[in-house]
Amino acid sequence: MEKSVSNIAADRQTKTFMALVALHCLGDCYGGVWPMFKYLHGVDLEYAGIIGAVAIIIGQGLQPIFGLWADHGYQRRLILLGTSLSCLSMLLGPIGLAQDTLGKPVAYGMMFAIMLVVRTGQGLFHPAGTSVAGNWSHARRSTAVATFIAAGMIGMGCSQGLFSQAYRLTGGNTQWMLLPACGILLVTFVWCHPRTERQRKQIDLGATIRNLAPVRGQLVIIYLYQALFAAVANVIIFLMPEFMEIRRCPSWMVQGGGLLVWIAGSVLLMVPVGHLADRFGRLLILRIATVLAIVFYVALACDITAWIELPSARIACFFALLLLAGGFVGVTNPLGVSLGQQLAPRNASVISGILMGLAWAFGSVAMWIAGRLVKEGISIDSILTGLTTACVLALALTFIMEQKDDTQNAATNNCP
Repeated sequence: MEKSVSNIAADRQTKTFMALVALHCLGDCYGGVWPMFKYLHGVDLEYAGIIGAVAIIIGQGLQPIFGLWADHGYQRRLILLGTSLSCLSMLLGPIGLAQDTLGKPVAYGMMFAIMLVVRTGQGLFHPAGTSVAGNWSHARRSTAVATFIAAGMIGMGCSQGLFSQAYRLTGGNTQWMLLPACGILLVTFVWCHPRTERQRKQIDLGATIRNLAPVRGQLVIIYLYQALFAAVANVIIFLMPEFMEIRRCPSWMVQGGGLLVWIAGSVLLMVPVGHLADRFGRLLILRIATVLAIVFYVALACDITAWIELPSARIACFFALLLLAGGFVGVTNPLGVSLGQQLAPRNASVISGILMGLAWAFGSVAMWIAGRLVKEGISIDSILTGLTTACVLALALTFIMEQKDDTQNAATNNCP
């Protein structure tokens, strides 16, 4: 009987993790369409940067608060509601079509409102989803978090290409893309039942702050590291269509393929690197990944393939650099999150909110700055090359980080 109950519980948690992976893929796919929309619709880059940055700062900057709710038993609600709101980005198409009727100020205001709802949805989802994934197995925390984040990366990688195709096939009426999203949400509504959902403890912000006080210094260091790489990722994703154009890439790369290649590198590397981190130490692997991220990112930004005369060979080399740079920049995220979570496992959702939401929010400011610099005549190449400084600063931070034993943390905190 006990074995049967154990098998049922294990099956339930397996379905929950599968639902979590599917929802992360869906939410990041639908939530990542803004760079392609502004390219297809010709939104002014400065205004596009402001809309994108402010929506992220407000919406995802609330992640620590949402993480506090998640740590007190609201994971399921936050996960399902957050994904649902993220899907509303598909309403951008009709707003773009109606811009002449509405007028540019009203249309831009509505675009901002939609993106604010979308980013808030992502802010609701990520702390709860990351904590459920991270607590799935303490011994394999980095692997679980990497798998979870890789699913989101797959969704994000497909976002620009999916939106460009949907925009073309529907004549801009992208609201029809809400139908398949509803189907996925219905299935995951049945499957998603985190085991901590029924915990009902009084939310105590003061207690949470006191719990994090002993690890505050290390948490700040990891946060700054995450924010620096978030700035790099925000800018290159925001300018990806334009970046592909100036590199004379094929149209399929301009219309979403470039981002797919960038993200594919992360997807391919995240789980293996997460496994290596669990086996050889998260901090050591984080430092190695950071060095490799700098090497391949600098090679990409400085366009070392420019000297290759044969177009097909040049594109192939550029493709490889894009894949590797995206891969190693991407793997820094789950490694940083898992390092932060092991500082205080009982507050994993709050820490995830800080290291993902607040870090991404701070990094999004670089997106607005990049849009402004392009408008002022600064080349995209110069902007991307300048971001190398952020990568080098992030590497320096890894040498003042400390790593705590995750097994001991789990035991002392009595984590489920």
